[in-house]
Amino acid sequence: MDKAGFDRLPATATEDFVDRTTDLQSPMHTHALPGWSPWKEAKWQLVFGQLLAACYFAHDVQQPIWEFAVEIEYLKAIGLTANDLRWLSAKGYTDHAVEFGNSPNRRRRRFRRRSSLGFRKRSCVVLTEAGIVFARHVYRPPHELASNSDVDAHFPILSVDMPYWDQATRMLWFGSKVIKRFKLPAPNQERILAAMQEEGWPMCIDDPLPPTAGVDSKRRLHDTVNRLNRSHENHLIRFAGNGNGLAIHWQLVPTSASSAARAAPVGT
Repeated sequence: MDKAGFDRLPATATEDFVDRTTDLQSPMHTHALPGWSPWKEAKWQLVFGQLLAACYFAHDVQQPIWEFAVEIEYLKAIGLTANDLRWLSAKGYTDHAVEFGNSPNRRRRRFRRRSSLGFRKRSCVVLTEAGIVFARHVYRPPHELASNSDVDAHFPILSVDMPYWDQATRMLWFGSKVIKRFKLPAPNQERILAAMQEEGWPMCIDDPLPPTAGVDSKRRLHDTVNRLNRSHENHLIRFAGNGNGLAIHWQLVPTSASSAARAAPVGT
């Protein structure tokens, strides 16, 4: 998606905006709710469908995403509760601001940033880049819109499947397929996947592993990349270093290579 489609706020807004920060005093870890997966509920499918549609529309007309921000009253009418909205915001999947000064003569909508997890009657919501990745992972449109060739051709970036690291279940996904399950702790691999997820799965990131006394960082990254590529249930993506030991990138596995990998013995 064109970067302009993810501008935080319209350039014509004149208010001073306060950066949103989240301060969760006692975060509840997701593993405290084993097996809880509400995403198939109708309300979530409707919500993610509307928020993704806003991204499509903004991209199609080359406008900032905030021009298509979804009103909170509509989301509540679908069935979202205040805590649903707070959770989406605290996870970094959505951003919200209060719309003000509506006038038929204005060329752009205007918003005032909210600096808390509180919402007002005129609050509006948009997906962040991380939110788009998450929404595409859990959203299943009624007629499989994501596989429609016309949509894929018109929105090539949004329509492609993306990896998704579920830290709660310690599973790496690509679209609807599991890539890798971690049955034992793997701190270095999991740190890299968490960094990729946090940044919205760019094709390349700097080495996120912290320096450790007596440890060769380049060798450690090389070994971690090799381990990331092992024990894949579906050989759809692979990881690699960038040649200088300072970064890691991921790429799609060609169909022929994927078939060969499936035929290889497990653990190779």
